[in-house]
Amino acid sequence: MLRLKEKWTKLSRSLGFRIALSVGAILVASYLVFTYFIGEIQQEFFFSQMLREAKSFSTAVLNATHYSMLRDDRQATAKIVRDLGHGHEISHIRIYNHDGVIKYADQRSELLERAMSLSPQG
Repeated sequence: MLRLKEKWTKLSRSLGFRIALSVGAILVASYLVFTYFIGEIQQEFFFSQMLREAKSFSTAVLNATHYSMLRDDRQATAKIVRDLGHGHEISHIRIYNHDGVIKYADQRSELLERAMSLSPQG
């Protein structure tokens, strides 16, 4: 045990050991900083991607319901919204009026609710 302690003391005082330890610490710190920034960049990218897809889907819903809304065909608009809402990746579709009241939704229980009374998760 004494020989091991002497070897460790001798090794820890050598210049090569100190340089290797410093380089290792710098590499670990650099890796941690790099990982943090990459995580932030990916989070920002995926959030912007999610917003683009939501905007694209909103445009698709508007295009699908445009003609039936111009004709004031409420049954056709409601059917289009329900049909679009049955997609497996779609959680909710809601169309609000200017007062913030849900006029069309894929779930009938949400009809005529105010926008403020709903949580983001539904």
